Amino acid sequence: RDPLHFFDLEDEVQCVDVSPNEGGTIAAAGASDGSLSLLDFRMQKIVRTFHNHTDSITAIRLRFDTFHILSTGKDSHLRYHDIR
Repeated sequence: RDPLHFFDLEDEVQCVDVSPNEGGTIAAAGASDGSLSLLDFRMQKIVRTFHNHTDSITAIRLRFDTFHILSTGKDSHLRYHDIR
């Protein structure tokens, strides 16, 4: 099995956070266009994309055990994303 996984995201990735879970590995990627993508490495696909920032995402924290992502951006907002 190839350990590398590639995802075509909407824009330049600014930050990434990874959370191992029972079924594999989930990651979140924040982009310069303000989009936040939830990635599933086991399924090798983008599970969901959020468009809640109006500018580049600067930091993210993924907590798969509590089903949320916190993100901050250059739009001066802190966002809570429920990923259930």
